[in-house]
Amino acid sequence: MPVFMIIFFMTIAICSEIMFITIFISTLKTMILCSEEVEATLCDVKVEWEKERNGDAYKVYTPIYRYQYNHCYYKSESERKFYRNTEGEKYEKKIIRIGRKYNIFINPSNPKMCIPTRFNKDTVMDLLFNLAGAIVVPIVYFLLWRHLK
Repeated sequence: MPVFMIIFFMTIAICSEIMFITIFISTLKTMILCSEEVEATLCDVKVEWEKERNGDAYKVYTPIYRYQYNHCYYKSESERKFYRNTEGEKYEKKIIRIGRKYNIFINPSNPKMCIPTRFNKDTVMDLLFNLAGAIVVPIVYFLLWRHLK
């Protein structure tokens, strides 16, 4: 394998490692900081379309909650967004219930920071995926580096 190809793959590996670690730390930090449970009302959902390079489109849902904490009222967007492909219409009608009460988690130091759940199946899977990426990428990097020698 030519040296420039190995250097190219090593660069991709390093960038991927930085991305995996950054996402892992950011997700874990948010889940730890948002430790105070409060009752909130889903007052709106921001819906945006995002397109991938291959042309696939999906919706990004950002819940907006209204809640009270320490005698102050807040209206803020969730730190966690939900992604659905174009087939997600049935899901959309099922989950979006404006006016419904939910227990959410906020950051007591910054009550505008909120998430709908702390540790559930989806967030744990996200953490595990990013942790696996943070472990696998250096192994691949090391193997490519050994091959370069």
